[in-house]
Amino acid sequence: MTLGKNTPTRDLLVSPQHRVLVRSKIAQRMFGTNEVLAGAKQLLEAEGIEVATDVSEIEYFHFTFDAHQIVISNGAQTEALYLGPMAIRGISAEAREEIFSIFPELRARDGRQARSLAKRHVKNNKALVQ
Repeated sequence: MTLGKNTPTRDLLVSPQHRVLVRSKIAQRMFGTNEVLAGAKQLLEAEGIEVATDVSEIEYFHFTFDAHQIVISNGAQTEALYLGPMAIRGISAEAREEIFSIFPELRARDGRQARSLAKRHVKNNKALVQ
């Protein structure tokens, strides 16, 4: 995967869903921010980014933090494993149970409170950031 000049510093293999930080003026024009996270499979049209067809075995190493974080992977900025409510719903039941056995506090978390927070701001005609 090639993201820019000397980035990454050596070959970087990630899962198709793994998100990579894209920082550009084009991102600013398209999304209103110059930094966005894009899944590796969404970047396949960029030069130097391709599906590795010569890999016979895959072993993933995940690490997570208390909050969503960007980490350096072979010189490229990528996201650490994010265990938010939507992310957890997107993985297999077996993987979800393994995560809950390690982090039981995640079992009760969902996005309802955040949605209620947003609705209350709208109802009161208040900005989310004041």
